[in-house]
Amino acid sequence: MFAAADSLEEPEIIFPEMAALVIGAWIAKSQPWQVNRPRMVILLSLSALAGLLFSRYLPEVFLLQSSIAFLFALGLLFFSKTTFFPLLSACVLPVLLHTKSFIYPVSVFIMVTLTAVIQWGLERVGLRMAKEYTPVPYHWNAFLQRLPFLLVVFLLPAIAAQYTKLPFLIAPPLLVLLLEASSRDSRLRQTPFRVILMVLAVSVLGTAGRLFLLDFLGWSLTLAGGVVILAMLALLYGSGLLIPPVGALGLLPFLIPSQGAIFYPLCTTITAAFFLTAACKLPLALTEPPLFCRKNKKCQ
Repeated sequence: MFAAADSLEEPEIIFPEMAALVIGAWIAKSQPWQVNRPRMVILLSLSALAGLLFSRYLPEVFLLQSSIAFLFALGLLFFSKTTFFPLLSACVLPVLLHTKSFIYPVSVFIMVTLTAVIQWGLERVGLRMAKEYTPVPYHWNAFLQRLPFLLVVFLLPAIAAQYTKLPFLIAPPLLVLLLEASSRDSRLRQTPFRVILMVLAVSVLGTAGRLFLLDFLGWSLTLAGGVVILAMLALLYGSGLLIPPVGALGLLPFLIPSQGAIFYPLCTTITAAFFLTAACKLPLALTEPPLFCRKNKKCQ
């Protein structure tokens, strides 16, 4: 990915969520999402294309574009009956970066297809255990009742990002973290402080790769990105916290203007702490039963 972006001089090829896909689909003992490979390819490609179209054709108002991208991605989750949360990042990222090139969705399609093919190969040779896809039983009542909570939690850092000119207060992989932490049985809830520290560490690692290796030492994008990926995977694996969206945070600094990258670790850590707190305290889990039902009406 970095080699292609470097040789073609097309930064849109860099898709940070690729790190999350590699961790979840190849490295983790069990795939964390309820999704099969065809849906994985279709949903991520469709999300990337939709995000690009929102960035190109909606009015240039960040809160409008990002909110529509967020709601569209939630709708995709509902109708696809999956928990493939990385599609949120794929949809919001082009809005955040003001991406206008169709290279972005093409790149996403190629990379997610490659991810799915290699995952299939790993399962065929016995290096990974296949996970059977079971459609997620979302309920209209639960979805509509929790949607306002999710939207408010999303909008608070988005508004702060707009008015502080620190866009990565709403870094897209953090949206994936929010949804993954919202489930009552999520392991992210068990050690929230360690998760926040890992967000900080990976963000610092990615920022150092961008500012020191790439900008200061003048390393190639391929070499700097490769070093960051290896160091990040070693850190996540060694800590026992193989959290896919945290991995994506390590690659995002390579898409940030240099002058704003220094604030990146602070932004991601603040929002991660806020999102984890909200996920634990508020009813955000879309897969859980409705909060309330009308009298004499069946909850569904």
